[in-house]
Amino acid sequence: MDAMNERDGPGWTAQALVLSAAAAWLLAFAWVGALPLDNDALYADVGRTMLRTGDWLNPRIHGVPFLDKPPLFYWMMAAVQAMFSDWILTLRLPAILCAWVTALLAFDAARRPNGNTVAGMLAVLFLLGNAIWFEYARRVYMEVPVTLFVFGSSLALLQAWRHSCEGRSYLGWYALAGVLTGAGFMLKSLVGLFAVIGFAVWLLIETRAKALANARVWLGAMAFWPSSPSLRDLGTSTSTRRSRTCSWSSLGISTCTIRF
Repeated sequence: MDAMNERDGPGWTAQALVLSAAAAWLLAFAWVGALPLDNDALYADVGRTMLRTGDWLNPRIHGVPFLDKPPLFYWMMAAVQAMFSDWILTLRLPAILCAWVTALLAFDAARRPNGNTVAGMLAVLFLLGNAIWFEYARRVYMEVPVTLFVFGSSLALLQAWRHSCEGRSYLGWYALAGVLTGAGFMLKSLVGLFAVIGFAVWLLIETRAKALANARVWLGAMAFWPSSPSLRDLGTSTSTRRSRTCSWSSLGISTCTIRF
C-alpha cells in the first residue's frame, strides 16, 4: 500500500505538470489566425442565431433551417457566446477545453494499467504533437468534442467490464457510457455511437452478448436524443454545391434527400 501511495503521489504531480503544459500549449495558439470563413463561421453563426432568437431546438442560418447536424455543438456555441461574447478565443473555447480533457483521459488511460507516468506523458505528447489533432483543437468544429465523448465512453465501458469481471459494482460505469454516447450522438449523429458499436462487436467476439442487455447503456444514450415534435419539421439547407432536405425523427435520426 505504501509503495502504491508513493507511486501515485509523483504520478499525480506529473499529471498536473503535463496537463498544465498542455493547457498552456493549447491556449498559446488559440489567438493565432482569424476565424476561417468556412464551417467555423457557419457553426458560430448558428449558435449566435439560437442565442438571439431563443429557438434552441431548430438550428437556423439566415432564417433557413439548418438540420445537417444534431444541435449539441450549436448549444455549446450559443452558451460560450452568452457568457463571454463572440470574440475569437470564445468561439474556439469548446474545442480547446475538449482537447484538454481528452489529453487528461489519455494520460490516465496510458498510466493507469502499470502506474507508468512516462507512458502517460508520451500519450499526451503524441496527441498534442499530431498536427491534424492540434489544428482541429483550435477550430470551431465538432470533431474534437465528439472524439472526447467517444473516447470517454470507450473508457467507461472498459471500466464497467473490468468491474464486472472483478465482482465490483459496474452499473454506474455503464450509465456513464450511455450518457457520453448520447452526447456524442447529439454532436455528430452516428459517429457518436462508435464506442458502443466497437464494444458490442468485441463482446460478441468474446461471446459475452448478454452484457448488451444492460438497459442502462441504452437509457443513458437516449437521455440526449431529441424528441420534440418541432425537430421533426421539414427543413431545407443550402450550400454552394448541393441542397438538402432533412427531417428529424422522434429518436433524432436524420433522414436526408440530397439533390446535386
